[in-house]
Amino acid sequence: MAHEFERAAGVIVYRANPGKSRHYLLLHHTNGGHWYFPKGHLEPGESTKDGALRELQEETGITQIELIDHFVERIEYDLPPPRGRKEVLFYLGCTQQEAIQLSQEHDRYVWLSYLEARARLTYENGRVMLDRVEAFLNSREG
Repeated sequence: MAHEFERAAGVIVYRANPGKSRHYLLLHHTNGGHWYFPKGHLEPGESTKDGALRELQEETGITQIELIDHFVERIEYDLPPPRGRKEVLFYLGCTQQEAIQLSQEHDRYVWLSYLEARARLTYENGRVMLDRVEAFLNSREG
């Protein structure tokens, strides 16, 4: 029997520091113990973009964010039975907001350079997305 996808959305957040490299925001999950980007389940009838922004605000307190056009990454992965598969759409956002207010879902956060963030991310799909983000942003600066 085919299971529905669990649907979620998130934002890969970076801060552009004047004269310095970009820094990416990673959150440490309290229960799972993994480092990843802000994300969460969509509410019924909610668009992925609205859900991504709501989750970002709930998990980090970030309200000042500029979503970058023409960048959306979609990942899928298997959940423990009987839940089926999960689909997550990630947007890319730039903020100047440095102070983070964590929800209970997370116990730590870090702002890291691309290479540091790549090393810290727990899952390969996160590293692949970060590579795509970095290439995308570098191509826009060229």
